[in-house]
Amino acid sequence: MDLHDACENGNLKLIQDNLTRKSDGSAPLWKVQSKDETGRTALHAACFGAQLDVVRLLMGLPVTMKTGKEACVIDWGNGHKVHAQVEEEGKRLEKSACVNADDLKAGSLVYRDIYGNTPLITSCYVGSKGDRDYEIVKILIQAGDPVNATKPTDNMSALAWAAFHGDLKIVRILLSRDNGGGRAN
Repeated sequence: MDLHDACENGNLKLIQDNLTRKSDGSAPLWKVQSKDETGRTALHAACFGAQLDVVRLLMGLPVTMKTGKEACVIDWGNGHKVHAQVEEEGKRLEKSACVNADDLKAGSLVYRDIYGNTPLITSCYVGSKGDRDYEIVKILIQAGDPVNATKPTDNMSALAWAAFHGDLKIVRILLSRDNGGGRAN
């Protein structure tokens, strides 16, 4: 599983393990700005998969993660057991492993895929699956992802996609925020 698959599928532990410097001081295996064959970053992939905790982790916000250590095993009899893992609250990536908000604010090419999608546009073109998507959109807007940015291929913006899908809650927050994203060149 690579970085983009891990982000799209919500594998927090794998993401954290491979984006942070190792205990021996060696460099992380993955870089948060790495792009896949379509130019998507880890943040694009997390938005596409509606992975709120991954978006939070990549943006440097705290998340609760499973540690991999067993907290307890419940035996229901007949060979059926439930394994519960210990959770750690407030886990964060080190700053160097997080999305650079200045690049995101600028609508820079670092956070544009080959079609011109920003993470915010990506989140909206998929269509809302519920409150997770709304929370992702709020985080991206607060981080400065340009609300008015459009893709050069079809001139669609996050607002246009949210309206297309009838995501009224997301439309409202996009209309209430205008951070001057402008059009991609």
